[in-house]
Amino acid sequence: MTAVVLATACALVYGTADFLGGLATRRSRVLPVVALSQTAGLALILALLPLLPGALSGQALLWGLGAGLAGAGGCCSTGRWPRASCRWSPRSRR
Repeated sequence: MTAVVLATACALVYGTADFLGGLATRRSRVLPVVALSQTAGLALILALLPLLPGALSGQALLWGLGAGLAGAGGCCSTGRWPRASCRWSPRSRR
């Protein structure tokens, strides 16, 4: 039951953030919106870090770095980011 509650909460937060991010980019430029949202997310994670289980290690940081690079590569390879941010994207060649 805990997994269902956490998954539902995650879906609600993700959906709300996605909607509000799209709404914000209609009123402002994309780069400031992304920078602000990522900074706010980092601040939230840093605030919650002492409450989360686990320990910080070099291996955990490498896994996080690898996951971030894989996610960025995936976004660029599918052309989901604006053309200016991924010059090698298939959509940027149009």
